[in-house]
Amino acid sequence: MARAELLSSVRLTRRRREALIGANMHSSQRIVSDAIGADAKFAVVYSESNEFIYGDGFFHNVEATVMPPQLPKIVAPVTPHITVVIARPMSYMQEPRLTTTLLNAAEVKTFNSAVQVYSREALYYRHEAPVITDDFQCARHLAYSHPDNPIDSFIRNIPGVPDRDRSMDSFIANRRT
Repeated sequence: MARAELLSSVRLTRRRREALIGANMHSSQRIVSDAIGADAKFAVVYSESNEFIYGDGFFHNVEATVMPPQLPKIVAPVTPHITVVIARPMSYMQEPRLTTTLLNAAEVKTFNSAVQVYSREALYYRHEAPVITDDFQCARHLAYSHPDNPIDSFIRNIPGVPDRDRSMDSFIANRRT
């Protein structure tokens, strides 16, 4: 059977496709939440005057959810004024488990830029339309490629999270050249 015939014979109805996606998402959500459990740093980030945007993507390092992620990081806007940060760094002090942080306008803009990096086709906002970045305009789900990105830097500033170990940076930089 030719590949085109095989592909056309496996087409799913919209209802079955959505059910399959839903089942995968449910399984993935369970694996990620089990990996995080109560063993992570949690931060509720809010802004009194500026709005967080939401998109069809958000900052995370969860690639495949067949296996539990080792050091998960998720930054998810939940309302126009609240974003939740969950991270399980390699080492951290357990207390405080939950912190809250009030962001200024520049910091909210940084979080909103990250949403645009990870989003591909859709951005949602209530009143404050975001300035569209080049990352979003390329219409691909992108990801930060270096741990010195602004969101990882924010995570390292959560009380109890140490700065990242930079001892291997020069070795890694030399391998790339």
